[in-house]
Amino acid sequence: MSEGYGTCRVRESLRRSRSRAADTDPRDLAELDRRTRHREVPSEAGERASVRRLVDDRLSRLERPGRRATDRLGFMGLITATLLVITAGVIVFCYGVVRMQRCALDRYRSMRSALGEQHACPDSTGSSASR
Repeated sequence: MSEGYGTCRVRESLRRSRSRAADTDPRDLAELDRRTRHREVPSEAGERASVRRLVDDRLSRLERPGRRATDRLGFMGLITATLLVITAGVIVFCYGVVRMQRCALDRYRSMRSALGEQHACPDSTGSSASR
């Protein structure tokens, strides 16, 4: 499966930022990663410093999401509570509309029965004979 142009650019950008964090050349970063994976400690002082900076950078990147997770969970809880309140508001609003309609129907039915059983409609033919 081929990678898109954007994926290559992201990988290259990550490689450059990680090599800056380790203060080494991007080509040397692969070798430092390999040594880190195999737990090889370099003997040269310069390489040791580069590996130390690389390890510190990777540890900070790995430990950071743990602090953000609680913030994200809190934010998701806040969104859930907000949606719950909005849903409850919509349900109450719909109940109010149905209740108002029932009250209006009851009112008009009771007025019809109080006025008597004459519920004939006015002349809708348009003639003005009763005027």
